[in-house]
Amino acid sequence: MTPDGWLAMGFLGVIVSGLAYIAWYDALKVIPAAQIGAFLYLEPVVTMLLAAGMLGEPLLFASVLGGGFILLGVWMVNRST
Repeated sequence: MTPDGWLAMGFLGVIVSGLAYIAWYDALKVIPAAQIGAFLYLEPVVTMLLAAGMLGEPLLFASVLGGGFILLGVWMVNRST
């Protein structure tokens, strides 16, 4: 692997994953695990929006509709009853 590849691997492994775990454990202090777990489903929505904004990928109707269903599901899990 090239030095750039190792640098990217280190960034993803240490910085991105490390910050994600810190945020996850901080959130577990105040929100039950079942509710936090639902937020994992937001990853495809965020990825879709970043790909559209940064890479110019088209936002297809099916993708936006699916993202809407994901947001609805996360909201339903986390709403106060």
